Amino acid sequence: MKISIKYKFLLGFFVIFSISLICFNTFMKNVISKNNENTLEEDMSEIYKSSIKYLNQYLIINEINIDKSNLNNESYNISRELVENYNADVYIHNLKGELISKSISASYESEKISRNLLDKVGKVEKEDLNWILKNRSTLRINNINNKLIGSLSYPLYSGEEKVGIITLIKDYTNLVTSSQEILDIFTYSTIIIFIVIFIFSYILSLNITRPIIKLTKGLKEVGKGNYNTDINITNKDEVGQLSKSFNNMKNQIKDQIRTIEEEKDKVLKLQETRTEFFNNVTHELKTPLTTISGYAQIMNEEGFEDMNFVKRASKKIEEESERLHNMVIDLIEISKKDTLNEKLKFEKVQLENLVTSICEDMSFKANKYNMKLIYGLEDSYVFGNKNKLKEVFINIIDNAVKYGTTSSEIKVKSFENEKHCTIIIENSSENIPKSKVEKMFDPFFRITSNHINEKGSSGLGLFICKNIIEEHNGIINLENKENKTKVTIKIPLWQQFSNN
Repeated sequence: MKISIKYKFLLGFFVIFSISLICFNTFMKNVISKNNENTLEEDMSEIYKSSIKYLNQYLIINEINIDKSNLNNESYNISRELVENYNADVYIHNLKGELISKSISASYESEKISRNLLDKVGKVEKEDLNWILKNRSTLRINNINNKLIGSLSYPLYSGEEKVGIITLIKDYTNLVTSSQEILDIFTYSTIIIFIVIFIFSYILSLNITRPIIKLTKGLKEVGKGNYNTDINITNKDEVGQLSKSFNNMKNQIKDQIRTIEEEKDKVLKLQETRTEFFNNVTHELKTPLTTISGYAQIMNEEGFEDMNFVKRASKKIEEESERLHNMVIDLIEISKKDTLNEKLKFEKVQLENLVTSICEDMSFKANKYNMKLIYGLEDSYVFGNKNKLKEVFINIIDNAVKYGTTSSEIKVKSFENEKHCTIIIENSSENIPKSKVEKMFDPFFRITSNHINEKGSSGLGLFICKNIIEEHNGIINLENKENKTKVTIKIPLWQQFSNN
């Protein structure tokens, strides 16, 4: 039985992850268990030191002098004192290891733990007794009915004399439970992550194997003599390169067979995926070139002497050449941005001086069409690239002159709120249909009208302006109502960045 690469990949991943999960969980259990034991030992060690001091103080304050003979009488009071202070089960033995007294903590009374089992834990083993008689303490860690019980035994002194043995028993099940909950959470989280990764791996394996399956089917078809089979794999990896090589090889074989059998010219079919932007570029470059070429061919005809046509043609060729020049410059600018992906250098920009300077320069051009440029701006500072912002405002104001109504006013004003500086450029113009207003920022979109003051637009200006403003985390909008065109630009104030 043949197993697909996809299932081999998934099976291998499943096995590796399962083994890793088991090993890691085992490791985590051991680490947590060791940590619990260390915590228990440290806590019992503190109880040991503290209880010795407490007993000495208790005996001194209450003027109790105990010895081997009266230990039985005082053992109960001692055990109750320890129970109340350390919340532990307390057993008191004589030096022979025989039980004299015991006191049970409230926590144990509510637990369903066999008293016989606890008594067994509280019993002093012979081995422990030997250590205790040598002035040592012993600690045992016991697991009873899935509960972690610590048992600490040490000698009881009266002055310098050993008179008995104290055994403290404390429940550390909560420690184990908390650790187990953490381990369970980790395990469940790991399983969920595994499921997510498994699904992702399945999708990834499909993306890897589907092109291979397509390639395999294509090879079989070519093996049968069907050279019309195309393998369309868009992956930009080794499989994608292999599919392209296969298609090239198949096309070459197909062309060679066609040449031999039909003795026709080789036809090479190049299949390329072009973006809408590239198609627009091709069309827009072709249009002015076709116009220029058409006029040039007419003027080069033999016997052509129409000077009026030559004058009109020269003007048209100049306009189309200017438009072509502007378009190429804009395309270079866009290409530079997309190819180099350079990050603009931002700084604190005084917007009033920048826009005022542009308005002063553009006033000469506006006067040419008997237009008046009125400007008044607030003293605002923004965070941006001065040259790029200058490019935006020159383009917008130039459009206002170019597409504005002759003998009208162009108004430029600004105001600021807590976060943004808003600049408004408003001019009189023809009414623009809403459907066209929505496309104003699309590349290569131009308004066609007989009332345009200047021609030669590339249709890329507003597209570039929008990109620049968006790089500044700003917003640009264009409205057209009642023979008025208004461009609104919002740019974050420099304080929004200097405070971060």
